[in-house]
Amino acid sequence: MSRFSNAYLLLAHFLDSCKRSNITPIHNPDASVDAILSTVRDITSQKWAAAALKEANEELEKRVEERTAELQQVNEQLRDEISQSLRHAALSQRAEAARRESEERFRRVFDDAPIGITLVRKPDYRFFMVNRAFCEILGYTESELTTLDLFDINHPEDLEIETPYLKQIIQGDIDSYQLEKRYIKKNQEICWVKLTVTVIRNEIGEILYELGMVEDITERKRADAEIRNAMEKERELCELRSRFVTTVSHEFRTPLSIIILSARLLERFPHQASEEKKREYFARIQAAAKNMTHLLDDVLFIGKAEAKKLAFNPAPLDLEKFCRALVEDIQVTISKQHAIAFACQGQSTHFCMDEKLLRQIFTNLLSNAIKYSPKGGNIQFDLVCDQGTAVFYIRDRGIGIPPEARTRLFESFHRADNVGTIPGTGLGLSIVKNCVDLHGGKISVNSEIGVGTTFAVTLYSSNCGSKVEAINSLVQAS
Repeated sequence: MSRFSNAYLLLAHFLDSCKRSNITPIHNPDASVDAILSTVRDITSQKWAAAALKEANEELEKRVEERTAELQQVNEQLRDEISQSLRHAALSQRAEAARRESEERFRRVFDDAPIGITLVRKPDYRFFMVNRAFCEILGYTESELTTLDLFDINHPEDLEIETPYLKQIIQGDIDSYQLEKRYIKKNQEICWVKLTVTVIRNEIGEILYELGMVEDITERKRADAEIRNAMEKERELCELRSRFVTTVSHEFRTPLSIIILSARLLERFPHQASEEKKREYFARIQAAAKNMTHLLDDVLFIGKAEAKKLAFNPAPLDLEKFCRALVEDIQVTISKQHAIAFACQGQSTHFCMDEKLLRQIFTNLLSNAIKYSPKGGNIQFDLVCDQGTAVFYIRDRGIGIPPEARTRLFESFHRADNVGTIPGTGLGLSIVKNCVDLHGGKISVNSEIGVGTTFAVTLYSSNCGSKVEAINSLVQAS
């Protein structure tokens, strides 16, 4: 059978089924069926409509199912996106909170740090941020510093030290450096700092900021300087003491040699030597013994002065009479090689001073004037008295004192560089200064190389009892 025949039969069957019939029996009086009444109605259009409706319903259901599946897929995707967005939002919130917390923590550390911290902007080197410690170091407010740059506070002499580091940073060779340098404070004082610099670069290596950490080391530097000065003074003192020992040994050896030699000559040739020679030998022995005694007295005096054990015992004194007697004593020992000329002005009889200390002062000053003057040079010794003040002047025409030696002129064991082979211990002027201080007086010097030197000693007189009490109290306190 052909495909067309089958289609025809199916269509005929469909058309047949599209007919609706009703069968009604017709009964006789005796209830038997006499005939059958059949009515047929054509419902083809209804069938077509039902089939179309069914097909539409099926298509609709299919589309609904497909749309539902699409909506479910979209809903799931949307739900995933929402969930992801919520997770991202939560992460962002946590990140933002962490960032804010980090910024707050940095700000607290930055502001409350015990050392100075700065953030300097490139390329103008201006302060972008500064903390309280840095402001306190320099004496500026934060607003004042943010109007300045690095060069406004740097000590000009230290720029050369820092320049090589800045060049290396610009070239990218280093990212940090550390050095000690000086800043100029707002009040123009100098402060020493230990500076540590770290640069902050962007992703392409350009410098954005310089982070500086600044530690104030001014006190440490001052202490270091004091220690160095103390060590230098101690070293110099050790050298001076060593030189002093050598000098004193030499000073003692010379008179001892004279004594020993003179004694041996007297011992070996007691009868051959004339009386004049014997007197000369005895005079040498006595002079050498006096020199040794004087040197020993100087050493003991300095020891007492350093131990603060010098006594001050003033008493009424005629200064002119004292000075003339002192000049006569010294003139005898120096023979005719030098002459001391003394002159006095004013009333000199009403003074209260320590004669022993005065003898130390002017014996040393006059001895130095003689020692450092050429043979035949005269020494001028003047006394000027006026209303309880006595000024003593000792002038010589000797070698003079170099300017660089005058600041340490009264230190123990110190001698100027131009003394050459002239003997001495460096104790004389130190003894003079101690004695003048005990009197509450003052001493000054005016000198010119090759022309001569003038010392001026000013002493004051007052009631002896109150003077002693005041000076001794000062000595004990020191």
